[in-house]
Amino acid sequence: MNSNFKLLPILILLVLHLLVNSSVSYAAYLDMSIIEECVGEDTVSSPRWGNEFFSCASGPYEGMSSRDIYFHLQKRQYSQVDLADFTSDGCSSFPEGTGFLGHPNAWVHCCLEHDKAYFAGGTEGERKSADRLLRRCVKDAGFEIIGPIMYAGVRVGGGPYDDTTYRWGYGWPYGRDYGPLSSSEKSWVKSKLSAFKCKEWIVENHTSDPRIIKKTCD
Repeated sequence: MNSNFKLLPILILLVLHLLVNSSVSYAAYLDMSIIEECVGEDTVSSPRWGNEFFSCASGPYEGMSSRDIYFHLQKRQYSQVDLADFTSDGCSSFPEGTGFLGHPNAWVHCCLEHDKAYFAGGTEGERKSADRLLRRCVKDAGFEIIGPIMYAGVRVGGGPYDDTTYRWGYGWPYGRDYGPLSSSEKSWVKSKLSAFKCKEWIVENHTSDPRIIKKTCD
C-alpha cells in the first residue's frame, strides 16, 4: 500500500481531535453578573442556556464576544512564578515518525523545538514563524508530505484560545493572548528551557537510540 494512503487515517483523526479540543465555552469562565448584563437574566435562567458562546448586547462589553471578554479580563502583568517548568509531549496527538517504515522517532526533534516556541508564546507572527520552522524541519528530515500536514494541524489547533496543553503560550496560565514578551519574560523562559533535561526526557518517553538523542538534544 502506498505510504500516503497509510497516513490518511492519521490525518483524519488529527483533524477530529483538533476540532473537539478547539471548542472552548468561554462563557463558562465568566462571572455570572457579566453574562446577565450581556444577554439578560431571563436568557441565563432559561433551561436551554448552557454556557454558550455569545455576543454582548449591552453594557460595558457591548459588541464583544464571550471569548473577547474573557481574554480582555485576563490581560495583566505576569511574574516569574506564573511561568511553569518546561514540558514537552513530543508531537502531541500526531505520530513522531513512521514506525511502519522503521523510523518511529524521525521528526520528534522538530516537535521539541516547536514546543519550546509554543511554551514561551509571543506574537501571532512569532507563532506563524514557529509553525513554518516545524514544517521545514520535518521536510528536511526527509518527509516532504508530512511537513505540510503537520503545519496544517498546528495552524488549526494551536492558538492561545484553545484550552489545551499544547496551545500557544502554554507555559503561562490560560488566558494569555498574543503579544510580545518583555525582556524579563524572555529571560525567565530561557532559564526554564536551560533547566530542561532533554536526554532524560527522550530516553524516558521516546528512545535510547544515540543518533536520535544527539539530533534532538545537542
